[in-house]
Amino acid sequence: NQVTTLTDSRDGQKYAVTKLADGNVWMIQNLRLGANTTSVDLTTADSDVLSSGFTLDGKLSDGKFTYSTIDGVQYQNNSSQYYCTNDYGCYYNWYTATAGSGTTFVSTNGANVNNSICPAGWTLPTGGGSGQFQALYNNYNSISGMLVNPTSSTENINGTSKPGFLLGGFYNDSGANGINSYGRYWSRTAYSNRRGYSLYLDTSSVDPVDNYAKYLGFAIRCVAK
Repeated sequence: NQVTTLTDSRDGQKYAVTKLADGNVWMIQNLRLGANTTSVDLTTADSDVLSSGFTLDGKLSDGKFTYSTIDGVQYQNNSSQYYCTNDYGCYYNWYTATAGSGTTFVSTNGANVNNSICPAGWTLPTGGGSGQFQALYNNYNSISGMLVNPTSSTENINGTSKPGFLLGGFYNDSGANGINSYGRYWSRTAYSNRRGYSLYLDTSSVDPVDNYAKYLGFAIRCVAK
């Protein structure tokens, strides 16, 4: 399938996109919204948000994502937080990735939120056993099929119609974890009040139904609606 370029009208960032083997059109590069600014106002005209919009304004300088502890359990703190790097794009907590709609109150396993920080016409993939991450993996069925290259941080911009996920690790309250060893990507599907479904990849395996704490900073890939 042909790889084309999507220009994000909100900040001018360009992304390689293509139709993948699951039949959906995906970005095959990590989202970088907010990389060149400290605040982005998202509206229904330019973003995957409903009615009230969302302001992306919680850019971190050190990659340390914070959380609140309630009854000894770490919860997402329901604030907009994200961090950007040169190699792997930006990392967003689940609240930010879902444009403020993914909170601890979204607690039903399998519940999908309707908002995201993807461009208009695009959204976060669904997670869980019947989600789009699982369907994508069912079609590629190997780590080599899902990654750009298990040892590469170079994004998928040269015409290869593979998902091209990256081993960019993730960020927590102490900073970077697992860079070049594994990768984590948010879905828009809740696992519980404090965890969301995600895609996990490392050099030898893929877990398309992984789940992790909502306050953590993960990468994002958008899929066309």
